[in-house]
Amino acid sequence: MVVDYCDPDGDITKQWSHPSAPADHFQEINDGVRQPTVPSSDDIAATDGDENAVDQFTMTSLSNVDEVTQVTVWTYGNCTAGEDARVNLYIGAWQGQAWVGLGTSGGWRSYTKTGSWTQEQLNAMQVQYQADSVYGKFDGTWIRACYCEITYSEVAVGYGHDYMGVPAANIGSVSGVPTANIASIKGV
Repeated sequence: MVVDYCDPDGDITKQWSHPSAPADHFQEINDGVRQPTVPSSDDIAATDGDENAVDQFTMTSLSNVDEVTQVTVWTYGNCTAGEDARVNLYIGAWQGQAWVGLGTSGGWRSYTKTGSWTQEQLNAMQVQYQADSVYGKFDGTWIRACYCEITYSEVAVGYGHDYMGVPAANIGSVSGVPTANIASIKGV
């Protein structure tokens, strides 16, 4: 298995009040940092009047993916007491909202989903944040960074030929010579 990262690269919905339109919200949370590093102070913010507002982002993708088995959405942020945000992940389908678990001081929080997803589903991955109040009074939530940690297997790479219907990647040797040592096949 391989682990790599995807970052926000576009806005789908931007209802949180900061930054004000027409600014791109994804640029505020795409710092390219990974936990435990503290990101820049740029953020998206939901304040009074933003309860239930949604910010939703497209994500970069990876190549040569055979199967994605786990996605962890990492979020760095903070909120006023009694506030939080809900996070949701789209990969093949919406995976279900969960509280981010932000505290009053900045910190990293994770939301993990396991399953079996394809390259195409990874290419269409999205992350969504919804401003919400735990106790019914909404004052403010700030998110400073977001990225997805992807666990996946790579597409098997082998020779582009087969022999009698057997993929070359499954042929260990030809006439006793390991296929890794064969530079070319005459006539091919």
